[in-house]
Amino acid sequence: MNNMRNLYKMQMQEEKRDETRSPYINELLQLAELIKEGTKGAEDFNAAIGALGEFFNNIRTAADYLKQTQPPSDDFEEKYARLIELLSLIEQEAANMGVFFEDGAPESIDVPAENIKTYTAELFDITDDLSKTEASQPQYAGAIEISELVRVGKGYCNGDFALEAFAGRHSLASNLITSAAADMRNFEGVEGETELLREAVPVLIKNLNEMEAACNAIGEMIEAGGEDKEKIQENLEIVRRTAEVVTDLNNKINEENAKIQEEKSKRICPRCGKKTSVYEEHCEHCRMLLPPVEGVSKNTAGLNIVAGDAGVSGQAASAVAEEGKRLVTPNVAKLYDIAVEVGNGRMPKEELGKAIDWYGELVLKTRSDLNAVSIPEELGDEEKAVFERAYAVFSEGVTSSEAGLNELAAYFQDENVSHLIDGINLLITGGEKMYEFQQMGDVFQSIASSAAQQPAEEEAEEADDPTLA
Repeated sequence: MNNMRNLYKMQMQEEKRDETRSPYINELLQLAELIKEGTKGAEDFNAAIGALGEFFNNIRTAADYLKQTQPPSDDFEEKYARLIELLSLIEQEAANMGVFFEDGAPESIDVPAENIKTYTAELFDITDDLSKTEASQPQYAGAIEISELVRVGKGYCNGDFALEAFAGRHSLASNLITSAAADMRNFEGVEGETELLREAVPVLIKNLNEMEAACNAIGEMIEAGGEDKEKIQENLEIVRRTAEVVTDLNNKINEENAKIQEEKSKRICPRCGKKTSVYEEHCEHCRMLLPPVEGVSKNTAGLNIVAGDAGVSGQAASAVAEEGKRLVTPNVAKLYDIAVEVGNGRMPKEELGKAIDWYGELVLKTRSDLNAVSIPEELGDEEKAVFERAYAVFSEGVTSSEAGLNELAAYFQDENVSHLIDGINLLITGGEKMYEFQQMGDVFQSIASSAAQQPAEEEAEEADDPTLA
């Protein structure tokens, strides 16, 4: 995967290529053209096939997971079966391209390529339908992990889903709830800056503690075989009720933070006395030229975004932390500045294409680095939890960053500025997650080092202990 340097390569010519919605398929099709020209060979082809196979395995895993928690229906079963079939068909056609290295006939690449485009279009139509089906399911909480715990738990109690599916949803929700409750307990006794915060923090702590206790009780009942369905439903209702309170308070806190942030981004014009943005060089009302504000430039406007749908843990933490401002990493800030210039017509869009290539390679290298890390078998449950959380944070960051790059790339199709705005927001989210993963690096290395040294230290202690002689 780390050899695919051009994953995010943009087509800058006015004449658009007939590409698919999958960057992995697009990479393979573009590579196929270069292979016919003789500028790429079998090694590059095999690397692209490997990346495609890994991507498809992820789709199969996601589809299998989705299948466990869908209400029984012939429509879903048909779409699921066709999705799995299409994945196999695309992989087979991709492998068929390899015949070109034996016969050198252009049609050995062209025919499979056209079939791949057709199959991929159908594949994405099905995934769109499945996504709509998933989105149409009842929502019981603001955080999807908690909502799914309640939905699938209720389905299990009604006989719709297997205990295994319920246990999987519980595992995801449990990690989130435990982390959120621990985060909020850190703020116990802290004096909030606003009346809302002073009132909300104790309520958040109380409800998250109750949610955590109910979630733990559900886990114990799952381990016992899940037979006490009445008790399970009682605890699911506690989770649902407390999550509703937490979501409502988080929304109010975010609204207040947004207003505070908006007020802080204003200043009084000395000529007309009206409020105007600190990012504007001229008053928005009387057009008077205003003196610059230290540390503020127009191109950084909008970067301090109030935390939005970041999950229970992120929202709870932002309730008392510096008005919930989001972190913008230097690399994302660079992309932001370029996107602003391109969107305003002050910079050619080719520069944005180069920036997408550059940041795309960084994302791919980060994923490659993580793939090289393995969890030491000697670790205990607590240490493994640190590793697993780091993996989860990293995965979220890469996924959001890839989506952001693809959204920026969509700007080249219709030059709609909304693609730039949405893309940067996704990249900010991805950058936050990657930065959090980076900050966990020292813990990562410390635990790994400790695990490696522990057996040797124990052997040394045994050798020095005269009672063991």
